[in-house]
Amino acid sequence: MKKMETERLVLRKLEHTDAIDVFEYCQFEDIVDMVGMRHHNSIEFTNKYINHELSKSETLAIVLKKKDKLIGTISLRETQNDSNLDIRLLSAVINPIYWGNGYAPEAIKEVVKFAFEIEKVHKVLGGHYSFNNQSGSVNKKLGFVYEGRQREVYIYKGKLVDAIEYSLLFKDYEEASKKW
Repeated sequence: MKKMETERLVLRKLEHTDAIDVFEYCQFEDIVDMVGMRHHNSIEFTNKYINHELSKSETLAIVLKKKDKLIGTISLRETQNDSNLDIRLLSAVINPIYWGNGYAPEAIKEVVKFAFEIEKVHKVLGGHYSFNNQSGSVNKKLGFVYEGRQREVYIYKGKLVDAIEYSLLFKDYEEASKKW
């Protein structure tokens, strides 16, 4: 993905110098579990994660403009499907220190705009695990349409949990973005 900017954020490629900021929130199991990432137990692991993401170019750093501080990441990943339609999976993680400031919706709006207006994708998926109500609220707020529930697809703290699925088609995006 290309570099993007919003009023308060810069969305750019991850850099090796981001390792400390990424490690700051990825060392907390509760945070990475919410998005299905692996726990980072060392800065070396974080550097491997950054190398992996750089090789795929589907993940951007979410950086506060005023502080030049990485506060999270956002990804738009291609999915495999039998129809050859361009369907992308959107995911974002924000350092909990910065929760409640509207940064996730701000970043997601910009990436969704890029997906539909530049990449011309057919559909953007945005789901969350059943215990992650914050992500569900963001999906609803941005006009994502509820598609369903996949039962018992993830283990969280030793318990099976469901995945809640949302999506946006271009027509949904056109309508929802009028309210953004």
